[in-house]
Amino acid sequence: MIEKVAKKLAEEGHCVYMGRKSNLADLDLEAVGYVNCALELCNQLDEQDAEVNRLFVSSSTTTQAGLVLGAKYLECDFQIAGVSPVDWIEDVPSEIARIANKAARRLGINLPIKSSEIINLGEYVGEGYGKLTPEAIEAIKLVARTEGILLDPVYTGKAMAALIDCIHRKAIESNETVLFLHTGGFPALFAYNKDFNLDEKLVKT
Repeated sequence: MIEKVAKKLAEEGHCVYMGRKSNLADLDLEAVGYVNCALELCNQLDEQDAEVNRLFVSSSTTTQAGLVLGAKYLECDFQIAGVSPVDWIEDVPSEIARIANKAARRLGINLPIKSSEIINLGEYVGEGYGKLTPEAIEAIKLVARTEGILLDPVYTGKAMAALIDCIHRKAIESNETVLFLHTGGFPALFAYNKDFNLDEKLVKT
C-alpha cells in the first residue's frame, strides 16, 4: 500500500521519501531524521546554557543510530543510553553502529561509529515486544501522575522504567542531569486499557 501511494505521488511529480521498506534497506534514511533531532537538542541545550550528562531513549536501531551520529559530529558531551523494546536483534550495538555508519555515508560525513560506543540496554523488554511489564506500568502511572506526560506501553514506558531502575540502583548519581527523549506513541495506551483498568475506572466515573 505504501509503495503504491509513493509511486502514484512520484508520477505526479512529487519528491517522495520512503523510510522503512519491507527489506529494511533504508533504515539509514530514518536515522538521518534523528541526526537532525540531535542537532535540535544540542542547539536547545546551548541556548539554555544547560549541561546534560546522559540521554535516555527507547531504541533498538534507527533512533539511537541517528542520535549517536549527530551528537558525535556536533561534539555534544553526553552519554546516550538506548533501551531496546525488541528481543529479536542478536547484537543491537553492532546493528546501531552499522546504521549510523551508513547514515554518515549518506550525509557525506567521515565519522566512523564503533559498536563499542553504543550503550543499549536490552534487559527491560520483558516477555517480548509490545508486552507490558509491571515496571513499565508503574513508570507510565508515575510520570502521568507527577508530570502530566503520557508515555506509551511499547517504547517510552519501558525506557522510563529502565531510567527509574538505574536511579534506584545508583547507576546514575544524584548530581547527574538526565534528559529523557519522548519519541511518541502514547495513543497506543488505548489498546492497553485493560492493563491499566481504564474500563473499570471510566464506568465508575
